[in-house]
Amino acid sequence: MMKRMLATVFAVVMLLGVMVCGVSAEGVFTFAETARYQQDELVAIEWNAADASAETVVEIAAVTVDGASYTFDATQHGIIYINVAQLLPGSHTISCRYTVDGVPQTADLDPFVKEGTVGVRLSISVNENGNALIEAVDEKGAPVAGYKLLLSVGDMEGISATTGSDGRFLSRITAVYGDVVSCEGVETVIGGVPYAAAASVEALFEAPETTTTEAPTTTTTEETTSTEASTSTSTEKTTTTETTEATTTTTEKTQETTSTSAATTTTTNGTILGPGTTENKGDRVALNVSLDHNVLTAFGVKESVFQNKARLLLTKDDYTNLTDRGANQLMLNVLTAKKLPTEEQLAAAIGASSQFASEEEFVSLTFDLSFLKLNQTTGKILPVSALPLNTTYVVELPVPADMQDAKQLAITFFDGDQLMQPIPLEVQGGCFSLEINSLEAYTLIAFGAEKGVGGGSNSVLLIVLLVVGILLLAAAAFLVFFFVLRKPEPKKVNEAPVFVPDLLDENDIFSGRDDLSEINRRPTDNK
Repeated sequence: MMKRMLATVFAVVMLLGVMVCGVSAEGVFTFAETARYQQDELVAIEWNAADASAETVVEIAAVTVDGASYTFDATQHGIIYINVAQLLPGSHTISCRYTVDGVPQTADLDPFVKEGTVGVRLSISVNENGNALIEAVDEKGAPVAGYKLLLSVGDMEGISATTGSDGRFLSRITAVYGDVVSCEGVETVIGGVPYAAAASVEALFEAPETTTTEAPTTTTTEETTSTEASTSTSTEKTTTTETTEATTTTTEKTQETTSTSAATTTTTNGTILGPGTTENKGDRVALNVSLDHNVLTAFGVKESVFQNKARLLLTKDDYTNLTDRGANQLMLNVLTAKKLPTEEQLAAAIGASSQFASEEEFVSLTFDLSFLKLNQTTGKILPVSALPLNTTYVVELPVPADMQDAKQLAITFFDGDQLMQPIPLEVQGGCFSLEINSLEAYTLIAFGAEKGVGGGSNSVLLIVLLVVGILLLAAAAFLVFFFVLRKPEPKKVNEAPVFVPDLLDENDIFSGRDDLSEINRRPTDNK
């Protein structure tokens, strides 16, 4: 009897457990996509609505596409309709937010891939330096990264480029005033999606307007210095001051008694123009170099030495392209640097180099490199601050005076706000050479050179002059001692004796000379 009762209780407990577990299992619902199909711009997603029990309430709360809420329609038969007309071709993520008896849930679905090609729009602008900025965006205005371009600047055509992560590309090739800069897109596959070839856009690099400074006759201008080429003249006037091309006007003190119009003046260093193309050197064309006065002072060498040693070597093809097939004369321009590295930046760059990290004593000199184009027809001088891509040039410059006794020379340049590790240079014939593929600021570093002005041959000359000066001082002291402090006694002059003949006695014959008659007569005693 007891056994039957225990068996009955056990069976009832097991039945209740199965019933409870069965209800709990039936009460759990998980969203799942069962089918998907597309017709035109409408996508239908079927889900397992039939798996929910009659007591379970499942509602679709939202559909997100690429992380943003999207318009949809949901039916009671477990179908979600999405209009994808606004989606660009490519792969898009989809997720569904739903509630089960009021409890929110989220389900990630398979990505949706829309067939087709993405349209691209280009825009172009040319800055004040003649560099073109190209921007590529898709049909919704979002930047397109990794998009291929074909750029043309004046007569230079077919230059390949690619947009960066921001969808932009800044050309390093500089246009000349009047040049047309154009760009067109190339069909590019990005992330498995084709991006269409964009229509060509272009811009004109226009010359800036000449700025004129005007002032009434009641304006007094003092200490006005006009610098044109390498000639300087000082004037003091009470007239209108005009700024013309190739002329830099600097006014240091102005006292106004009436209102004047605003004007902009630019202060630059006087430029020493080089003679331009010199010769063919092997398979390259050698160009002379122009520079400003401060650079000449910083290098500490004579102008003739700088002009004889400084060269730019480039291929004949590059020379032809950069001179617009001979329409311009081309020169390298060495200018005073606008941005100087700090001691911390120099120390960080040197410390990062395994070759120079142990060097403690060094001196540095920073200068800017650019091109000058002299138009053969108009005579205008135009700066060029960028080089064609995928090409290199050789620059030869004289070793500065205070670096001529250095153990090693190296060159560095800015990469953003940091200096690159110094690159060692070789010195030959008093010159150093470096290969460049961009026109920017370069910092020359001399290791083992004493800080201060003068070095190398100048130091030897200084020692020679010092020795000569000491010898001259010693000679001067010797002369002062013997001819001033210790004056020699005057020499005695031996006078010729006066001949007085002996007195004649009575027997002497009187000569009869009047001048000796008295002296030759024997005196008599007067008693």
